[in-house]
Amino acid sequence: MKLLNMKLFKLLAILLVATKVNGQTPNLPNTPPKPIQKPVPQVQELKKLPDITVTIKSISSPTYNAGSNKFSVKVLVEIRNRGTARANDIKITGDLEHAALPALEHTYFHRCNNEETISGIGPGGIVTKTIVFTKEEVPGNPSRTYRFRIEADADNNIEELSETNNRSAISDVVCARL
Repeated sequence: MKLLNMKLFKLLAILLVATKVNGQTPNLPNTPPKPIQKPVPQVQELKKLPDITVTIKSISSPTYNAGSNKFSVKVLVEIRNRGTARANDIKITGDLEHAALPALEHTYFHRCNNEETISGIGPGGIVTKTIVFTKEEVPGNPSRTYRFRIEADADNNIEELSETNNRSAISDVVCARL
């Protein structure tokens, strides 16, 4: 059946070319076939987001106040926005951390009592700030070596390019009663 259809098609093509209209061979249009138009991919604009990093520039030795039963530590912190958009209301928190027991594989974090909020940092901006963090004595641990860490946006309230670079730590901060 296919062979028959193909032969008929060829015959019709020959007849069409050979047939004259008003004594002349018909003039077939001489237009090239239209190219197939592919859809142009749309370039999606990257979302502009901040990227907050925090670095401890210096830290004082912790002091203990027997009247309030609190340790305090003075920290010079550098907060940067390495992103492409402004970050607002950046909460800076401090934590004392220590391993529970050598046999355990996890660490306990003790959030300091206070936090500092930076009103905003534009793209590429840097804010340097001295913050005094306080923490009541950890029960059962009157004198101990801790690691002190600073974290920006600890509660992940700010959508960022990276949520993994918001923390800075310094080891061997000794909190001891005097």
